[in-house]
Amino acid sequence: LSAESLNESYVYDGVTREMSMAWGNAVFSAHYRDGFGAGGIIDANLGHSRFNSNVNRVRYRRSRAGGDGVGSEPLRDTLMVGEGVMSETVADARVTWHAGDATVTSGVRATRFESGHDYHVTDAYYGDDDLLGFFAPLSLRENRWRLAAYSSVEVPLRHGFSTRAGLRADRFQGLATTLAPFAELSYGASWWSARVSAARSHQELASVRNEEALASSFLAYDLLVPVSEAPVPRNTEFTVGWEGSGGGLRVRLDAYARKLENLRLPDMRTNPIRGSALGDPALWEVARGAASGVEASWIWMWGGGISVLGSYRWARVTRTVGALTYTPRFHRDHEFELGSSYRRGGSSWSARVSLRSGQRATPWLAAVPAMEYGLYRQGGLYSLLGGEYNSVKLPHYARIDVGWRHESEVSWFGGGSVVPYVSVANLFSLPNVVGWLPAGNGRLFLAPSELKKQVYKRQLPMMPFVGVEFRF
Repeated sequence: LSAESLNESYVYDGVTREMSMAWGNAVFSAHYRDGFGAGGIIDANLGHSRFNSNVNRVRYRRSRAGGDGVGSEPLRDTLMVGEGVMSETVADARVTWHAGDATVTSGVRATRFESGHDYHVTDAYYGDDDLLGFFAPLSLRENRWRLAAYSSVEVPLRHGFSTRAGLRADRFQGLATTLAPFAELSYGASWWSARVSAARSHQELASVRNEEALASSFLAYDLLVPVSEAPVPRNTEFTVGWEGSGGGLRVRLDAYARKLENLRLPDMRTNPIRGSALGDPALWEVARGAASGVEASWIWMWGGGISVLGSYRWARVTRTVGALTYTPRFHRDHEFELGSSYRRGGSSWSARVSLRSGQRATPWLAAVPAMEYGLYRQGGLYSLLGGEYNSVKLPHYARIDVGWRHESEVSWFGGGSVVPYVSVANLFSLPNVVGWLPAGNGRLFLAPSELKKQVYKRQLPMMPFVGVEFRF
């Protein structure tokens, strides 16, 4: 079981705004293993997980009864209320046995995915400029079965080589029947190994989250729903890898190329950055994508209680919707992380540094005159003119986290341990940018005095955490 929540409250233009987001997950699983025939093993698994989320947005403004509001109760407006539920139930049975030097695995799996997402807004929502279209009214209830049969075989070859190959057949309820093959060739030496593989997979789920909208950067979790009609999303991937170890150091390198088909992505002919964070994938376009990159990871452990681990990732990612091919807003070309820990006695200290290149953004090229006509007035204002979509990068991302833990044995409830801990996320409160908007709080037109104002939207500031864990 897990549960988290985020609450925000601030005052803007004399109006108090509050927003709460809460989410949690519950997981249950059971596993059975037994011998099967001569040297065979049967495994059976049953699992269920359920994710819940809710969002609530209100504002408090001055009561008209009191004139200027002094001495009167503020008016409470509910702007938005919503909740989401996702659950997955999986039953799987497989048999593994040895036929000579080969290892064969065959099995069947049944998966049931259910989802319900309901987000409602009031008339007051549309008059609250600060929301910037964070959510749109949304009501989705979908459920679907996925039945699969799969088999694979692993065969050792001569001179350190080995191979794996397999095939999976899926029946997506009401959608399609698909085949997904994979194959891998590997080589192992005394201190290093290498592999090359190719695989295809299918997915029955689509994300309700619109990643191109700025508001999605402030949504702490993803929401999924089964696709409502064929074709189902498909991924084809080729990978080359190398791994080596020695002297307490272990290094792994992987290069990959990936082709994504039948994705559900929003229409890009509108202004994506100002779109709502959530949308119905059934109303989006069937799109495609591609990705290629290199990933490196390493870990070094020293007998004095010191360990260091890190990773570096470089990738090129594109999405294609209709005639437009672009780099997604969430993509970062380079990502580097380095973490270290030191343990002495019952105490441990840790630190992590994360450096990433900036997210993508559309450049602001110029402001063009735009006439605004009204019943009582008309005037010449200006509207922004953007360049090629997501063709520039925002400032880079940098974050430092530190923490301390101390474990003590206790005799409570028959014996256990108590672990107090203190940690600080984003030490020094580094201003990491996730997007930008023009000044004017969402107005369609800008006055000449506002033309050079560009307001950056940042992630969370420095956040301390204090807690206690008790195990028995």
